[in-house]
Amino acid sequence: MGRYNTNQRKALADFFKEHRDTYFSTDEIVNSLCSRGDISKSAIYRNIDKLVREGSLQKSAEEGSRKFLYRYVNDDRCGSHLHLKCLLCGSVYHMDDRQTQIVLSAAKGSSFVIDEKRTVLYGMCERCRPETGEKG
Repeated sequence: MGRYNTNQRKALADFFKEHRDTYFSTDEIVNSLCSRGDISKSAIYRNIDKLVREGSLQKSAEEGSRKFLYRYVNDDRCGSHLHLKCLLCGSVYHMDDRQTQIVLSAAKGSSFVIDEKRTVLYGMCERCRPETGEKG
């Protein structure tokens, strides 16, 4: 059966595509989209769950909270490498293939398999890191 794609679902998907590499809470999504009249609050909740199940959105718990955050997942860019997230500004960066392979090879030999599409490493980006005189 084909996927039913309403205008509200399209508005939600377009919102995430316009804000790639950014995590949003449902409150932030509601405030942004409902204020423009693009989508109803109930449609946001209903469609977020569908997009997570389909793999179009990544769902993760917000640090120190019971809230969830959502980020658009582009399979072309996100399926084969790890991600880095700045704890201060929330920006998400794509780890390059060589760095991803180093991390994945470190896990080889254990009985644990890393899910590249869903793995996020947390730290501070270059813009947010205080000047220490050190080069990362």
